[in-house]
Amino acid sequence: MENKVISYLEYCKIKDDLQKRIDKALNRQKLDCISYEGQRSVYISDTFLPHKMKVNFSVKVNVIRPLTGYEVRKLSFVLDNIGRLIEAVNKEYKGYKYEF
Repeated sequence: MENKVISYLEYCKIKDDLQKRIDKALNRQKLDCISYEGQRSVYISDTFLPHKMKVNFSVKVNVIRPLTGYEVRKLSFVLDNIGRLIEAVNKEYKGYKYEF
């Protein structure tokens, strides 16, 4: 079995690129990407425990404020599109680990 390893810097770049795409999609739909408390409403998270150091991402959503039905519909559209993108990235880097 081949060892699949990327650098931590490359891992962070992938994660940052995904986050930028989420922020851009939220702004395009006129949804706030950062709450009044300074927390992101939708953000990329590591799926695995940090000590395993595997490349696998997921989307997390913070409940910031009550949303209208229209905003929920727009948010679900964004999450659906980003979910597909994250699935593609996870598939591309399946079995990869990152190291410092």
